[in-house]
Amino acid sequence: TKNMGSPRREEDGFQEKAFAEYHLYTLQRPATVKESEIKQLELLGATDIPTKKLYRYDANLNEKKVRVLLGIQNRKADHLGMPLPAGKVRVYKEDEEDHSLEFIGEDRIDHTPEGEKLELYVGDAFDLVGERIHNNTRKSGNHRWQTFTMKLRNHKETGPVTIEIVEHPGYGVNWEVEKNTDPFVKKDAGTLTFTVEVPQKGEKVVEYTLHSWSE
Repeated sequence: TKNMGSPRREEDGFQEKAFAEYHLYTLQRPATVKESEIKQLELLGATDIPTKKLYRYDANLNEKKVRVLLGIQNRKADHLGMPLPAGKVRVYKEDEEDHSLEFIGEDRIDHTPEGEKLELYVGDAFDLVGERIHNNTRKSGNHRWQTFTMKLRNHKETGPVTIEIVEHPGYGVNWEVEKNTDPFVKKDAGTLTFTVEVPQKGEKVVEYTLHSWSE
């Protein structure tokens, strides 16, 4: 994947500069707006941006769909490297057969300084399916044990895929993972992730028990 907009020379487009705690973007050419007309101007454009395709399953967002994201580094070495204002980003990919640019998705980004990472959500995978099952709950006093099963199915013909499973135990409670079938990472006080490989035309099952309690 290698396109995010079309090329734009700096002298024709917007020039950016820091101002106090803000960034100003000044158009370097005249723009005519007729009476009652609405005109959209491309703020930034860039091509040949290296991207990393990411697959993520978060049942809180969609019980069945696996999301497709593009990981991007906002740095000059990757043909970016400037403060990016919040707004809509459209992503295009070059068709290898006729070299035309095909629109593959759009997302909104927050203000992103130079050197930071971006993740663009560009849609849901057609050949990947997720399923989350809440097996049981057991309580004892202020303690609770819940067991969950995630099933990920890969219908692709092109090989195995790596999928990140995102779970949300919740903020404001103490929790720990017990009896997990796969390694996990505790991202923060309310998020844990499993990163698993799902075989071609196959299924991967992840199960864990969440122990939570309040003080």
